Amino acid sequence: MSKILIIIFLVQIATSSLIQNEVESSLETGMLECLLIITETYLLKEKSIAVMVPDLKRNSSNIQDDFAFRVLKELHLSTNVSFIIPTERVSPIYKSVVKPDSVIMTINGKVLSYQRRELYILFLRLRQNMWNSRARFIIVSLWNPTSANAQHLLAKTFLNVAWSFHVKNVIILSFKFTKNLSFPSTIDIYTWFPYKNKRSCNINIADVKIVDNWNPDTKQFLCGANLFPPKELNNFGGCNFSMLLAETPPLAISTKAGEVSGLDVNIIETIGNISNFKVVFRDTSSKQVSKVYDIIGSSWVSNVQFSFEWIYPYVKEKIIWVVPAGNPYPSWMSLIRIFNMTLWVLVGTSFILVSLTFWVLRTISDSIRIKDEKHVRTNCLSFGFETLRFYLGTSAILKTEERLISFFLMIVLIYCMQVNTAYQSSLIGFLVNPGQQPPIQNTNELRKSGIALRSAVFSTKQGETMDWKSNVKNFVENCTVFECLKRVVFDRDVAFLSRKTAVDYVGMSDYWSNGKPLFAELKSAVNEGFLSIHVQNGNLLLRRINKLVFRLRSAGIIDKWNRDIEYYNKKQIVCDAAQFLKKLSLTHFAGAFLIMFLGFVISTLCFIIEVSRHFKNLV
Repeated sequence: MSKILIIIFLVQIATSSLIQNEVESSLETGMLECLLIITETYLLKEKSIAVMVPDLKRNSSNIQDDFAFRVLKELHLSTNVSFIIPTERVSPIYKSVVKPDSVIMTINGKVLSYQRRELYILFLRLRQNMWNSRARFIIVSLWNPTSANAQHLLAKTFLNVAWSFHVKNVIILSFKFTKNLSFPSTIDIYTWFPYKNKRSCNINIADVKIVDNWNPDTKQFLCGANLFPPKELNNFGGCNFSMLLAETPPLAISTKAGEVSGLDVNIIETIGNISNFKVVFRDTSSKQVSKVYDIIGSSWVSNVQFSFEWIYPYVKEKIIWVVPAGNPYPSWMSLIRIFNMTLWVLVGTSFILVSLTFWVLRTISDSIRIKDEKHVRTNCLSFGFETLRFYLGTSAILKTEERLISFFLMIVLIYCMQVNTAYQSSLIGFLVNPGQQPPIQNTNELRKSGIALRSAVFSTKQGETMDWKSNVKNFVENCTVFECLKRVVFDRDVAFLSRKTAVDYVGMSDYWSNGKPLFAELKSAVNEGFLSIHVQNGNLLLRRINKLVFRLRSAGIIDKWNRDIEYYNKKQIVCDAAQFLKKLSLTHFAGAFLIMFLGFVISTLCFIIEVSRHFKNLV
C-alpha cells in the first residue's frame, strides 16, 4: 500500500511539473510575442539594441536563459538591427563608441529583493560600459506575481531602479496576476510620467501607471496607446546629480571657506533651481576621479570624445603662452634710453625743416627788398645757428615785422613748448623707472631661451598645434595656473601654457604692479575655441540644460555674470600706495651724470683741438 501511494505521489509530482512547464512555456510564448510586437513598432527605427540578462553564475532558473535566447533568435531572423550583448568583460571600444539606442532586460526570480539586485547590476554594468540614459528601455519580468499588490510593487521597484540611473523612457512588462493558471495570462505594461511635482527623487506608487495590456488570445493591445510618449522633464524631483569640477578660474573658483563659485557654478545652480535638482560638486583632487559623473565642468570643445556630449558653448577661449616679463633696465640707462634713434631722427628733421623754412621766408622777404646774393647765403647759415640756439633756449631769432615770419615763429614756439613740457614732465619718471626690456615675443625666441616649459591646461589636445612640444625634453604638464604664474613672476625661469581667461583673472588679483602685469603673454595664440560643460553620452540632462543655457545666453545673463565676477575680482585688489612711491637717489641720476661727463669730454677735446690749431696757425 505504501508503494502504491509513493507511486501515485510521484506521478502527481511529475504531472504537476509537466503542467507547470507547459504553463511557463505558454507564458513565455505570450511574453515573447508581446516583446516582438513592441520591438517591431518602437525599436526597429533605432540603430542598435542591447539585450541583457543576469550572469549565469547568479541565475538559478533556466527559463530566463531560454527566453533570452529565443528573443535574440526571433529578433535576428526578423530584423537587420545590430545587437549588443553586454557582459562583465566588454571590449574597450564599446566604452567609448557603441551606445545602444534601445535596451531589453530580462529578469526572473521569486523574491523581489533578488530581482531588484539583478536589475541594479544590469544597469550598473551598462553604465560602466556603454551608457545612454536617453535610450528606450524594456524590462521584462518573467515572474508570475502572487497578488495584484505584489505586481504593482514590482513595477514600482523596477521603475525606481531605472530612475536612480536617471532613465525615464522605460516600460515594464509583467504578467497580470490571475488565480487560474490554465488560461494564458494577460501582460500589463507599466510606465511612469514625470509631470507631477514631487518632493523626493523616488517614484511613488501613485506615479506608476498601466499604459496598455497585451491579450495573448487576440495577440493585440487592448488600447493601442503609445508606450513611449514624449517625457520632457522639467522637474527632477530634488534628485542629486554629481558634477566633476576642477578649479579653473573664473569658471570655477574655490574660496578659503570651502565654498565654490564661478560661472559654471552659477549656470548649473540656476538650472538646478529651475529644474528642481541638486548638484554635488566633486573636486578633481579627490581619489574618486574615475567615478562616473553626471556633469563634468567646462572643457575644450575641440576634444572629440565619443563618450561625452557638449551643451551649448558659452565661453570663447584662447590657449596662450605666458612668459616672464622683460628684465628692468639698469638705472644708468634712464636718460640714455631717451636719446634713441627715433628721437634723433625727429629732432634732426624738425631742425632742418624749421631752419629751411625760416631761410626761405627770409630770402623771399629780402628778395623783395633787392638784397645781394652774399647776404642771402649768410642768412642761410645764420638761421641754422639761430634755430639751434632757439632750441637750446640761449637766444631767439631776430625780431621781424613780417607777418608771415611772425606767424610761423609762433607755430614753432607752440611746438617747442609742448615738446619741452612733455620731456620735462616725463624726465623724473624716466629717472626713477627706466622701464623694462622687451620680453619673449614668439615661440622661436621661447624655444631658444632654454627656460623650462610647463602646461596648466587639462588636456594635451588643447596645445596639440605646437608640433615641437614632443622634442622639448623639459616639457612637463604638472602645474596649476596659480603655481605656474607664481613661478613666472618670482623665479622667472619658466613659461607655461594656459587659458587666457584664467591667467587674466589670477594675474589681475595677485600679480599686477603700477597698473601693469608682472608677466607677459605671447600675442599669437596656440589654439582658439570654445569651452562648455559636457555630460555623459545619453544623459537626460542634456536637452534641459541646453534649452536653459541658450535662454541665459540670449538674455545676457551669462555676460552679466562674467562682468560681476570681473568686478568683484578687481574690487578685492588691495592698493598699496607705498608701491607707487619711490625714493629718488643718486643712482637714478647715473644716466644724467654719464651724459654730462660725455659732454665734458667732447668739449674738452674740442677745446684742445682749437688750441692746437691756433698755435699751428701762429707758427
